[in-house]
Amino acid sequence: SHSQINHYAFNINNIKSKTLYPYKLYSPDAEDSRGNIWVHDYNHFSCLNISTHSFENYNRPYPSLADKSDQFIGLVVDRKDHVWLCDRNHGILEFDPLTKKHVLYGLKEGLPHLTMYQMAFDSTRQVIWIYSFLGISSFSTESHQFETYGITEGLYSDDGISSISFSGEKLFVGFWDGHISYTSMNQLSANHKIPAIVFTSLVINGEAW
Repeated sequence: SHSQINHYAFNINNIKSKTLYPYKLYSPDAEDSRGNIWVHDYNHFSCLNISTHSFENYNRPYPSLADKSDQFIGLVVDRKDHVWLCDRNHGILEFDPLTKKHVLYGLKEGLPHLTMYQMAFDSTRQVIWIYSFLGISSFSTESHQFETYGITEGLYSDDGISSISFSGEKLFVGFWDGHISYTSMNQLSANHKIPAIVFTSLVINGEAW
């Protein structure tokens, strides 16, 4: 026998966007406990209700930047069915579909840089991973705490990162120059004891400051 396959058209009438990425449907991290599937484009996100076969659409719940440099670059659903989006140049957005309330986590909460490039999700630990100009950062969807890892934690470089991904218990970090770093998740820890640097003298263009 053949399996039944349901098809859903991603078009302007359904989700008010011409730039949604259908491949996001293949991520189990974007499915809630009721089987509904969440997708996004640069400025909107939508829920495909499997029971009613209809879309519920949402806009960014705060003003977009004037230069349009902000973009949703990733979406996951946690075990509480809260939706999390990585919003470049804004922060990490938490959205509760039941109350329609949202919280934005950014620099004040410890995000090292607002320019983020990729989002990965550790569903076992309920941790979101992103990378920016300042290394890789983890964000716990339960404690709402950021931790950032870079050269001081053994990363090959803080900059030039091209991708992050998981395979089993290992976190892989790729770099544009071809290098790959990886570590076991249970061995990864932030270095909070970075030695202090004290300037005893400073000379610029032959002049002491």
